[in-house]
Amino acid sequence: MLERQRLHSGGTWGNTEVIRNRVGFSSDPADDAGSAPTKPSSIWPFQCFDWTDHGANSGQTVRYRVSAVRLPAGGALGETALEPVADSDWTEAIEISGAAGHGPHEALGQIPPAQVHEPSPRSYPSRLEPCEYPGHFEVRSVGDKGEIWWRGQALFVSHSLRGERIGLEEVEEGQWSVYLTSVLIARFDEQERRMYG
Repeated sequence: MLERQRLHSGGTWGNTEVIRNRVGFSSDPADDAGSAPTKPSSIWPFQCFDWTDHGANSGQTVRYRVSAVRLPAGGALGETALEPVADSDWTEAIEISGAAGHGPHEALGQIPPAQVHEPSPRSYPSRLEPCEYPGHFEVRSVGDKGEIWWRGQALFVSHSLRGERIGLEEVEEGQWSVYLTSVLIARFDEQERRMYG
């Protein structure tokens, strides 16, 4: 969940606002109206590493906080407000302007980043080799909708893993550890068909 506060003219921070997200879960029904639906990120959490705040306006000063969230017991994905389990500190104040990202930066002595950037001398492949997993793992490729196929049905994992191969290791009957390379990213309960972070 992403939260924002706006700085008032008196120098105080306003109410905490939950930022809205335009990308829901693949299990959500399509919007027949053709418009882009939005929901608060406490219901549709951001599932990517980057995001955009479409509610902040030029000239405003804002700050942000990120919270890890989970679905409460008995909740419905995409409908029930998610429970925060941990949050970050508020960011430093950010002034919203059309020049953001291209102008001088204090950390660089007021020099634009493009003037000091040096390309890496190390070459990088356009695509990394597929991840290899031990032979006892179940290996699945994450599709364009962030899903894998499990026992003949689509199972949502994460939009941020699209195109990646993940490995599942059964640790108990119907209980699986989910890995991206050697990193444990989730637990999967096969009976409930739910991922737990």
